[in-house]
Amino acid sequence: WLDRFSHESLQTPWYAILGNHDHYGNAEAQIDFSRKKLDCAHFKVCPSRWVLPRYWYSVVVPSDSKKFDVQFVFIDTVILAEGASMALAEEKMKSGLPPHIKPEDIDKWKKWAGQRKAMAKLQLEWFEHALNTSTADWLIVAGHYPVFSGGEHGNTPELQQQVLPLLQKYNVDAYLAGHDHTLQHLEDGGVHYFVSGSGALNGEYHPLPQSIFGTTENGFMTHRVKQDTMQVRMINRKGKLVNQVVLRRKRNKGTQGSALENDLSAQVDSLGKRVEKKVFKIF
Repeated sequence: WLDRFSHESLQTPWYAILGNHDHYGNAEAQIDFSRKKLDCAHFKVCPSRWVLPRYWYSVVVPSDSKKFDVQFVFIDTVILAEGASMALAEEKMKSGLPPHIKPEDIDKWKKWAGQRKAMAKLQLEWFEHALNTSTADWLIVAGHYPVFSGGEHGNTPELQQQVLPLLQKYNVDAYLAGHDHTLQHLEDGGVHYFVSGSGALNGEYHPLPQSIFGTTENGFMTHRVKQDTMQVRMINRKGKLVNQVVLRRKRNKGTQGSALENDLSAQVDSLGKRVEKKVFKIF
């Protein structure tokens, strides 16, 4: 990871979330990597870039101008979607493709199902509290599994049952996901859904009623946040712009951002240091 993403523009905090492949291995090791700042302490890449303080967490980032702020809520969808995660693990075992999953791995996964169920309940309670108490001007949620997707794995029913109602209830601007090896933009109930998972592989794409754009081209997305707009650009492997959309701010209209600047700074500092504002370009 440190060697592959070594370009100067990538020397910035990476807000990580755990996906199914991470849970196939040692998810706690990735969390410890962040808590102990091992990229700096062990590999001498300082300041530490890997931000993954726990399975789910939230960061509030004020703009440089202090006129608005963005709250990012990162959730562990593997824990929330137990059925989908189990089906994926069994599918991976039958395929024989790496990462290689053996029957004993499935048995081990099932053994911890009770703990994951308890964690899912706690996470949902935390998630609703985070959304309900947010005073941010922009509210963005990110999880590995998509809520809606026209990709090879499709929608995630458990997230549609548990997460989608909260996204709509608390006026979330966008939900960001990966998992399917596509670039997609979808919209449902006033919430915009973006899937970006085609950095290395090409998946499948079949438009849904919620679909606005989709492609299996290799590429990535950028999100440029201003006070009243967020520009989302999809760029392919050759650097060509393949799609672009501008979202309009819908929270805290008519204000100059949250008045709780001290509280916002405290939330950012709770990660151990003030988080630099480079991952999402914020003006």
